[in-house]
Amino acid sequence: MPFTNNPDIFEHPPPDQRLWRYLDFPKFVAMVQSGSFHFTRASAMSDPYEGQPPQAIIRALHGDQSAVQADVNGKPEPLNSLHLHTLLEMYMHQLGARDSMYLNCWTADDYENLALWRLYCEGSYGIAIKTTWERMVAGLNASSSTHNIIGGGVHYLDRSQFNTALGNTFNPYVQKSPHFQFEREVRFLFYDISHQLVRDGSSQRIDQSKPTPIGAAIQIDLEAVIDEIVVSPGSPPWFEATVKTLLASMKLRVDVRRSSIDDLPVEASELPALREAIVQQASDAVGSRESDASHFESEQKN
Repeated sequence: MPFTNNPDIFEHPPPDQRLWRYLDFPKFVAMVQSGSFHFTRASAMSDPYEGQPPQAIIRALHGDQSAVQADVNGKPEPLNSLHLHTLLEMYMHQLGARDSMYLNCWTADDYENLALWRLYCEGSYGIAIKTTWERMVAGLNASSSTHNIIGGGVHYLDRSQFNTALGNTFNPYVQKSPHFQFEREVRFLFYDISHQLVRDGSSQRIDQSKPTPIGAAIQIDLEAVIDEIVVSPGSPPWFEATVKTLLASMKLRVDVRRSSIDDLPVEASELPALREAIVQQASDAVGSRESDASHFESEQKN
């Protein structure tokens, strides 16, 4: 079972929480053809602060004794030279872990997000994958992957308030700057040091200088996990047809629809007929009032 419940690190959304993942078309094609979800290496993500240790740690290592305090038998104490040495080792480990941490990111929302359409999809040729927390976890548990995957919602905090505990490699991935709060992110991630293990006599050690893959593909039953596929707002009709043809070629039975952002009360081609109908209704109403008035006057005379 690759998904591991770890409530001490992540808070889990409700089982029926809708999750969305926005992709450009090439990434969608790669997903469909490979039958997998892509996990991106933390150090390769667009956010340069992804997985970075808190700023308070850096200030402490530069001599700011008020930035971080040691926990000694449950009591805070100033850092001594031994504490600083340990802090430096843990800091260097956390930095290096960014090359071995892999993430797959979603947004938790009941509806589509126009900002995310524009951020993650090129022009009018984007895709949104819709699922739920429950379906995603079930899909990961049914996967043949051997990675221990954890996940949950991200906390958005000022970087000065980030958790400074470096004892857990996953801690920096639970918190992000409030500038990203609009993403309402739910993420799945795993730590893979297999590419950096080297033999050292009879034992093994981690060599963080060794290169690691920029991403990893986790095989998953797309048909079981995906609730529906939505094509981006403003896309031409042939694009939706192309998406359906691609899915059919891979024998994937998944519902496809246009973005609800494109929903209009009427199609533009129907406007002339609608205007004519409204004018006719108004004319009929005026005629009805005139008839009623004439009938009233006639009764008054009688």
